Amino acid sequence: ADLDALPATEAVFNEIAYEGVTITALIQAAGFDPAQVKAIKAVAVDGFTVNYDPNQVLVEGVIVAYARTDGDLAAEDGDFRMVLPDAEGKLNPRMLVELQVIQ
Repeated sequence: ADLDALPATEAVFNEIAYEGVTITALIQAAGFDPAQVKAIKAVAVDGFTVNYDPNQVLVEGVIVAYARTDGDLAAEDGDFRMVLPDAEGKLNPRMLVELQVIQ
């Protein structure tokens, strides 16, 4: 519900269009200053993690997806997933449960 209050945007990964919220909008809504962020860590439900440099994710087109543009996320995506349109698969974790902001 909190994500619904933020501006929605679309991103495409592997020819699938996703809807979600930019990482920048998300961390700003959580009270963080993007200029002070040193790293962001995405954590999946199974413990898989990805560490991002701010230059990778605090850009237009990188989102936390909560739906596909044609409906719900696939079951293997979980409730949320990272979408970095031009990045390799391991940088787009599924079943996202947490974003950690390191300042």
